[in-house]
Amino acid sequence: MENPFLKGKVEGITDIGDPVSAEKVAELKPDLIVVSKEDEYEKMSKIAPTVLIPYATSKNVEEDVRQIADLVGEKKAGEAWLDKFHQKAKESREKLAGKLKPNETVGIYEVQDKDFYVMGQN
Repeated sequence: MENPFLKGKVEGITDIGDPVSAEKVAELKPDLIVVSKEDEYEKMSKIAPTVLIPYATSKNVEEDVRQIADLVGEKKAGEAWLDKFHQKAKESREKLAGKLKPNETVGIYEVQDKDFYVMGQN
């Protein structure tokens, strides 16, 4: 929630902590909880119906979005989101065209106060 890239995009979203606080989740009275860790599944399934989607098991963003859209009964909204995502990706590729030589690569990193992330395939 403190990530500078999220500034202006998380207003009205309750911070449930990291690690996730079961008490804060329970206060929200969710209809469905999606978790990525088995130990979270056990705690959260006592609060509401819970689905475990293990981290890094999907092959791509399309699979992730379609799975969540299907879970919440919003397949059309999921496809609309993917259409917009693909359009933005196309526009970004066009902006980058010619900026890299054929054998050059790009690394994407995120630096936070105490963490450093290297982005990969998923």
